[in-house]
Amino acid sequence: MFKPFKKARAKNRKLGQRGENAACSLLKAKGMEVLLRNYRCKKGEIDIIARDGKVICFVEVKTRSKTTLARPAKGLKQKQKDRIYRASKHYL
Repeated sequence: MFKPFKKARAKNRKLGQRGENAACSLLKAKGMEVLLRNYRCKKGEIDIIARDGKVICFVEVKTRSKTTLARPAKGLKQKQKDRIYRASKHYL
């Protein structure tokens, strides 16, 4: 693997980890129970699975390194949404 690509990937992974940690802290502060992180199956991947009372929440974390006015949901393509949906059905 090309070394600069490896470094960039590691940097992105660290940024994503920080974002997931912040998201878990926020969910817990709001009284939710974090059940799983980085749930993976053949159907796809879910960053965080949490419980809010009787409701199971499937959370996709989008961490930005720069300030932007774009909504995080705009960064999700339909293909990604489909994978999250299939993974959530598999989890249930």
